[in-house]
Amino acid sequence: MLDVGKVDSSVLDSGYTYFGQFIDHDLTMMDPLPVPFWRRIWRLLFGTKTGIQAVSVRRDLRNLQTPRLDLSHLYGGGPFDSDSKRLYSGVRLKVGNRGSSGRSFDVRVDETTGEPIVADSRSRENLMIRQMVAVFSRLHNAAVEQWQSKISDPKELFEQARKQTVWQFQYLVVQDYLRKILDSTVFTKVFEEGNPCFEWRTTFSIPVEFVVAAFRFGHSMVRPSYIFSADANPPFEFGLDEILGRAVQGCQLEDKWEIKWGCFFEGAAHVDQSTGHSDSILVHAQAIDTLVAKPLHELLEISIRLFPVSHLALPITAIADNFKLPVRTLLRGESMALSSGQKVAHRFGVTPLKADALMTPRDPDHPHGQILQRAQLLKHTPLWYYILKESELSPSNGSRLGPVGSHIVAETINAALRYDRTSYFWNPERLATCGWRTRNRVFSPPVWQIGNDQLQIFTLMDLFRHASELPAD
Repeated sequence: MLDVGKVDSSVLDSGYTYFGQFIDHDLTMMDPLPVPFWRRIWRLLFGTKTGIQAVSVRRDLRNLQTPRLDLSHLYGGGPFDSDSKRLYSGVRLKVGNRGSSGRSFDVRVDETTGEPIVADSRSRENLMIRQMVAVFSRLHNAAVEQWQSKISDPKELFEQARKQTVWQFQYLVVQDYLRKILDSTVFTKVFEEGNPCFEWRTTFSIPVEFVVAAFRFGHSMVRPSYIFSADANPPFEFGLDEILGRAVQGCQLEDKWEIKWGCFFEGAAHVDQSTGHSDSILVHAQAIDTLVAKPLHELLEISIRLFPVSHLALPITAIADNFKLPVRTLLRGESMALSSGQKVAHRFGVTPLKADALMTPRDPDHPHGQILQRAQLLKHTPLWYYILKESELSPSNGSRLGPVGSHIVAETINAALRYDRTSYFWNPERLATCGWRTRNRVFSPPVWQIGNDQLQIFTLMDLFRHASELPAD
């Protein structure tokens, strides 16, 4: 089983761990209710160029989220939808009140119940996601301010602001997050050359391999603790258990919980020009490997939702009081009858990892290979574990996904964009192109008017460096 310790850190900033979770919330929300009476035929990722192979699995897995990068977990149904009106003040998204610092950094909290006012309940699961949601809410509000003098119709104004914010989000997903996370050869093939391996026969849906295995690589990147700010001496540093515990409480966040984003993204720190003092101390993510930090082995049911997991089709009574997230992820993959890592490698034309490579321990104190050998899994390795091991053994030493993990993630997100005619891949405002394969390469991010400055946001560092300047509602 996976370990309770960690040995190496990757070169990725720790913010990429939680931006990945933010992306996951936008693409998937799996129905947690078992469906005992019938099976659904899933169109899986592993097929031919002309279509997706149909494979029967043991239980239905229904995605309650739109399979598009459309920030639906931020916007809900929009300000003119009766169920989502509570999220808005006019066409602006509600955000937290300004604290003693004079800044708004939290989501809005209901004054009566103390509950965060968010479209997706998962937006409150940890304080990093909660404050990322607040940043993107205020980015939308910046777009509203930018266009309100030019557009008088509220519906048209909202749609213009939403489109600008969504296209910015999509650009950051591809050109910053995926460019850093994926194997560079796979990224070039799928996104720069516009040459993905698979097409869906009808409508696009998120493959189960992405949901249950490939995009759960972020589990291994989680740190046992995080620095939120260097404004105090000693800096504000919190354990993961504290971060999760505060997240499930009601009420607006106190100032000490405000994240100074330079702790999560290099270059996003603010430096006092008179004293040279920085408000941040950069912390890196853990490596993408087969070691999982101890706190994720000790999560209680109330906080395991940090990484959303549907109820298992298999019993887990032996796990008793604490839900060990790695165990639960492996069991869930088994309950979904996922293909092994080796089988998926063959589908993508990748040479599978050899038994001796799988036997090589990351940490001599935790010989996973012997467990795989005893369980006769060296030739049929669970996909999630295989993807983590592949990254661990890659030349990046755990700072990027290997080829199998990269292919699944790249194919899924590329398809989510190209099957969505409203995405920036099909930008109708850019001429002289004939389709998404060219348009996604020439697109540049929107121009923003933030305060008195016009700027473009090319990286997450750019966005979070300006986070404190974004308007509240």
